[in-house]
Amino acid sequence: MTNSSKKDTNKDANLQEKRHQELVKSILYHDQLYYMDSQPEITDYEYDQLFKELKELEAKNPSLASSDSPTQRVSDAPAEGFDRNS
Repeated sequence: MTNSSKKDTNKDANLQEKRHQELVKSILYHDQLYYMDSQPEITDYEYDQLFKELKELEAKNPSLASSDSPTQRVSDAPAEGFDRNS
């Protein structure tokens, strides 16, 4: 592998890691707004697209996936006053 190829690979890995961090931060932010504050800022479709991109990025780069990734959790706590029996 040439130095140029190594630099391109490292640059690509850095970009993917940065995008992963952005997606995680964005999803956690929107989770808080939706589940805890009942004040969503984006549509369910837009949220699903963020989540889908994160899952695909982690599938292509397993080293980015971590136990605290939104893709690894089962659920969030419901908003206060949420009736689980409904």
